[in-house]
Amino acid sequence: MSHPAIRFENVRKVFGKVVAVDHIDISIEPGSFVGIIGHNGAGKSTSLRMLMGLVRPTEGRVFVDGVDVHAHPLEARKRLGAVPEEVAVYPYLTAREFLEFVAEVRGGGDIERALELTGLGEDADRLLREYSQGMRRKTALAAALVGSPPVLVLD
Repeated sequence: MSHPAIRFENVRKVFGKVVAVDHIDISIEPGSFVGIIGHNGAGKSTSLRMLMGLVRPTEGRVFVDGVDVHAHPLEARKRLGAVPEEVAVYPYLTAREFLEFVAEVRGGGDIERALELTGLGEDADRLLREYSQGMRRKTALAAALVGSPPVLVLD
């Protein structure tokens, strides 16, 4: 049975008196590329945080590749690769060491393929503190790709 790559079912998120997300229903099919645009405060980042399991919806449910993000968080995280808006890497590791760490946390993954896809192969053994901001973003993308997740989110 096929299921959406991402599904928000009647999702609402309230912070105190502020309604950040108001009853959204979204279904994104596998193989789709989707951009979310809107003004500041529209709920874009909150929605992505709920998708990544960092924020729990006040109402409704969020699914990644058919898995409820909050009922089964570990399984959902295995199915989602995410690059956050603010990239955080360990500056005293090489890109290869960082990806080895990520692969271990994720329970495996193809580090060489992630390095190849992001064009970091030749620089994989340099310390991340020597990288430009763009190369650090590539490293974060490689980390998101390590486990070959079926869903990839770029913030």
